[in-house]
Amino acid sequence: MKKFSFKKRKKSEAGFIAADFIFSFVLVIGIGIFIFAFTFSLATVEIAQYIVWSSARAYSSGNIDEPTAKDAAQSKFDKLSAQFPLLTGKGSDSPWFELEAFTAQDHKTEINFSKTVSPSDINNKDGGGESRQPWTGGSAFIYLKLFSTMNVPFFGK
Repeated sequence: MKKFSFKKRKKSEAGFIAADFIFSFVLVIGIGIFIFAFTFSLATVEIAQYIVWSSARAYSSGNIDEPTAKDAAQSKFDKLSAQFPLLTGKGSDSPWFELEAFTAQDHKTEINFSKTVSPSDINNKDGGGESRQPWTGGSAFIYLKLFSTMNVPFFGK
């Protein structure tokens, strides 16, 4: 019976572990980049939500009239978004994210509002019989440019 020895290797197997290492290294780095982009995007969405929420709060607080409330909300939005240039692209175009089209208003005046919300929801009364106005506030659009330019193999954009 012939003894098996690890010392004897075929010449065709030399360097195979290097190919495995390079493949796994590229795979781990690729997944790491994707996870970083995903978590960074989620954190950025939270920041965008705070900016819009704070601006909507400035709009909803008691002001003299509607134009003054809109000016207060736009001012708050501009000041907060200036603190995050990567998100808003202020001063330079952001290659990753874009937060724009901020509006503060009573959203019942929007054209598509009546198509998306039922009349019973619009005339909803609270426990004291008062009409609630949950449609007053602010809105903005965030574009995740980071993922629109990212091309994942086998999945595409």
